[in-house]
Amino acid sequence: MARLVFYSHDGFGLGHVRRNLALSRRVVELDPSSSVLVVTGSDVASQFELSEGTDILELPALSKVSNGVYAPRRLRVDAADVHRLRADVLAATVRSFRPHVMVVDKSPLGAGGELAGALDALEEVGGSAVLGLRDVLDDSATVAAEWTPDAVPAILGHYSRVLVYGTEGFLDPLTDNALPDSVRGLSSYCGYVVNDPPGRVTVPWRDDCGPVVLATAGGGEDGAALLDAFLRAAIGAPWRGVVVAGPMIPPAEFARLSVLGAEAGVRVVNFIPALAGWFAAVDAVVSMGGYNTLVEAVSTGVPIVCVPRVRPRVEQLIRARAFAERGLVRLLEPDRLEATTLRAAVDAALADGRDPARAALLDHGGADCAAQELLDLATAPRRVVRRIWIA
Repeated sequence: MARLVFYSHDGFGLGHVRRNLALSRRVVELDPSSSVLVVTGSDVASQFELSEGTDILELPALSKVSNGVYAPRRLRVDAADVHRLRADVLAATVRSFRPHVMVVDKSPLGAGGELAGALDALEEVGGSAVLGLRDVLDDSATVAAEWTPDAVPAILGHYSRVLVYGTEGFLDPLTDNALPDSVRGLSSYCGYVVNDPPGRVTVPWRDDCGPVVLATAGGGEDGAALLDAFLRAAIGAPWRGVVVAGPMIPPAEFARLSVLGAEAGVRVVNFIPALAGWFAAVDAVVSMGGYNTLVEAVSTGVPIVCVPRVRPRVEQLIRARAFAERGLVRLLEPDRLEATTLRAAVDAALADGRDPARAALLDHGGADCAAQELLDLATAPRRVVRRIWIA
């Protein structure tokens, strides 16, 4: 019986944990006897549907202050205390659960280095560590300054494999960031990871009054400007708008957008756990440039208007520009975001229509490929740790 831990620090947004949930779901589908523990700092993760054999361990939540700097989201303690608490929980979890494999999303040592003790514990129980990397980390200069100096030694010291959730030669984090051959030798490309929706869904509030356009801001922490522009663009439009603001949107912003939505005739809701299923049912999507939303929407062939964030990282802008060059999305640069420009982009996307050929331009087999690699590693004999004691 394979045991796997999926870890993500989750200081901003839902991207890391949503990707881990997609992978954990596929692992259990391929091997129903496996047990998977998803360890996350997101208090939203438990609202997603979990597969049999899967559970959530929720760490005290963090809030991102700046790149690489985190503070407690709710606890009235300082950053060092919350990192120490999370580190102790992580190490104890590994020693108790004894996973065959621990999968870490993006940050080899975790937020604030909190994963170091858990990686040592994993070695003690004979488990293997696997690092998962999305297609874009950030611009190469930022990665070289902030990520590579600590990440490369950590990968070489602790990790058995690196799985790239993308395609070689297109938004390639290994090549784009000039990672050394020693890291490349541990790596394989899986394709893009897609959360499989529960079949085609019926979008509530849909009627026969024309096309439906869905606007979503991912987790919602910084999506208010996009949703505000969308609601204003929807006034008098020949299409029906629906807004999913995101579970992490500040309450005051959600209340303000709800009032604006009522005036514009647009339904505004907070959170839809199975939102990926909506992409096949609406006529166009307006979104930011997060990995999960874009990949899931592209996989359905729905026309997409993408307005990426540019802070605190330019990752979304890099991805959105590359997707636009391939004809996967219509890009509206964030400095051009207004109700009028967004309305024009939505109208153009609706004229494009749904195109299954658009979906074929990306390899969406990442969940299958990665899950099989993880199970192969998990079912191999545990590593034997030989320690030399010097008297």
